[in-house]
Amino acid sequence: MNKRLNDYRLYIFYVFSLFISSLGVAFSVKAELGTSPLVAIPNVLSILFPLFSIGIYSMIFNIILILLELIILRSKFPKIQYLQFFVAIIYGYFIDMSLYLIRGLNPFNYIVQWVFCVVGAVILAFGIYLQLKSAIVYLPIDGFVLSIAYIKNSVYSKIKPFVDISLIVIAAIISLYYINGLVGVREGTIFAALFVGPLVGFYKRHCDDSINRHFKFLNNQ
Repeated sequence: MNKRLNDYRLYIFYVFSLFISSLGVAFSVKAELGTSPLVAIPNVLSILFPLFSIGIYSMIFNIILILLELIILRSKFPKIQYLQFFVAIIYGYFIDMSLYLIRGLNPFNYIVQWVFCVVGAVILAFGIYLQLKSAIVYLPIDGFVLSIAYIKNSVYSKIKPFVDISLIVIAAIISLYYINGLVGVREGTIFAALFVGPLVGFYKRHCDDSINRHFKFLNNQ
């Protein structure tokens, strides 16, 4: 086994990256302009059926994605990726905790809503970038995309846009079916779908050297 996986600091770093990512989600939820495709369906469900929080719906949604991965990959599902179940639970908890932490911040007009939306995308992208740097376990959505790419003999970058669009469409259909209108899926959802990916690339280009210098354990083999 790669000895870096035995370094506890790597797992602390990864959990921290999940929290940063969840904080970005929280800002996008507070903006009320729609969230990223990552939590579009949980967000819509939490608005239409407030029996559970968006964090709980996110846990359920991510666990479903993991089960779909298991069905698709069967015996080829990497054992370390069973940690995705842990990720699904803690990520949902972090989303609710982040919303609690910024509960006093409320956008009071459309411009401020967009500020929240942009801040959310910037923070979310940084969290995703840190997750990729740790390279331990996929987020369930990414694992799902990779499993489809595997059976289609394709690559992540080609499958991901189709999955994102599908999640947005499903969230919109759920909303339209129950209230004949759109809730939880708006212009902010499209913004996140278009810009979070490029922002992750921006962080990789401009932050890699600094991150590698300050967190040398990320580079252990």
